[in-house]
Amino acid sequence: MTSANNAQLRRRLTEMTKSGTEPSTHAAQLAIISKEFPNTIGPLKFRLPENKYTCGMYVFDLSEDDDYIAIAGLGLPHVYAGRTFFEWLLAGRLLEEIDEHVAHDDDLIMYFENGQWKHVGFWKLNDRVESKWGLGLLYDHARWEVPEHYRYQVRFFRSISSEAAIEHFIRYAQSRGARVQLIE
Repeated sequence: MTSANNAQLRRRLTEMTKSGTEPSTHAAQLAIISKEFPNTIGPLKFRLPENKYTCGMYVFDLSEDDDYIAIAGLGLPHVYAGRTFFEWLLAGRLLEEIDEHVAHDDDLIMYFENGQWKHVGFWKLNDRVESKWGLGLLYDHARWEVPEHYRYQVRFFRSISSEAAIEHFIRYAQSRGARVQLIE
């Protein structure tokens, strides 16, 4: 795919995911986009409805964690597995950054713009990514077959266990004013 076609594909993917359309229509929209801009993007099945998890919840397996759900449901600003949580993890060096060439299957690939975190997915050894796009679907895709708003810089990080992720999230929530205790 030429870089011009990739740029147009990425713009169309942004329109698809940011247009306020119902995620249930995204697969059909992707099929239409794919006729004009051939790509290798494929929707994946997940056990939860699209509106029940984000990319951050997906990679850390927080979607059904009772502690995560209770804390994220407190209504505190930015206390969920989103941009400020990932920036907190990065600022605290709680994720080990690695070179792409030593990344394992299911390590994390993160997308950035000018150093600001935008998106996360699982890196696959076949040069593929598995990631959840906003309130849309979970996809298998090539590195740059993503919506344009995820931008153009990627970095790689070792994946962490869901147990470590929830411990980090609880500490993050406490730093944001949540009154929760770590479960020892």
